[in-house]
Amino acid sequence: MLMRFFVVIFISFGLAVFPGLGQDIDPEEVRLAIEQGVQFLKRNQKTRGNWEELVSDNERCGATALAILAMVSCGVPKDDPSVQRGMRYLRMFPGKDAGRNYSISLQTMAFCLVDPERDRLLIRNNIDLLERSQIRGNNEHNGGWNYTPWDGNMGSSDLSNSQFSILALYEAERVGISAKAETWLRAQRYWEQSQNPNNAWGYNPRAGGGSNDTRGSMSCAGIASLIITSGMLDTGTASVRGEKILCFQQPNHKIAVKIKKGLAWLSANFSVSKNPNV
Repeated sequence: MLMRFFVVIFISFGLAVFPGLGQDIDPEEVRLAIEQGVQFLKRNQKTRGNWEELVSDNERCGATALAILAMVSCGVPKDDPSVQRGMRYLRMFPGKDAGRNYSISLQTMAFCLVDPERDRLLIRNNIDLLERSQIRGNNEHNGGWNYTPWDGNMGSSDLSNSQFSILALYEAERVGISAKAETWLRAQRYWEQSQNPNNAWGYNPRAGGGSNDTRGSMSCAGIASLIITSGMLDTGTASVRGEKILCFQQPNHKIAVKIKKGLAWLSANFSVSKNPNV
């Protein structure tokens, strides 16, 4: 599960960068910290099964989906009463009723993690909505997403909303609900063209890079999004061209180079005390 992978990576970074932490850490202390976090979430769950939204009323499901993702990723059973109450709340707000892009994307990830067979139609409808909401145009915003999930979106984009859409599409793919190849291709080109000359990414896209807006968080999003889109579009080690079978074909070299350069920037600028360049 992608979310569990991110948790493991976070803990691994902590062990690597804090002097002496690797020697002093106690597994029981880690277990207790996780349990305290879970109990905190459970104490703050509302009577309707939701958690308070801290951003705006336009995001009805974001905090609730995040809490569910966190608890299940930390080992809380999927049939736990708090998880099930939260899921019942999420199901009350299908599609656009969930709010804006962040909420819809996070809601989709929760549906995919907890009970994808039961919520298959809700996942399918959300993926269709995200695909229709992908921005189309002849500028740097083509292939991205923004806050408002309107059909035929022709507005501006940002990389933060776009990464959440990518994660939702990816989790849906993992449970057998696929997006169109053209959706993945537009997204890949969007992230490819938004990489800055210094090999990092910022909050706003720029055609061919060129932005002074560089952020560690968005660079992590850029690397992950290129890896995900490449995985969705990669034909594997063999392909058919006409009547010929071409074996041992290499993946997209251009994208691989961009990922490698992005990782190099992140490695050189990583910090546990701040979001680099913010």
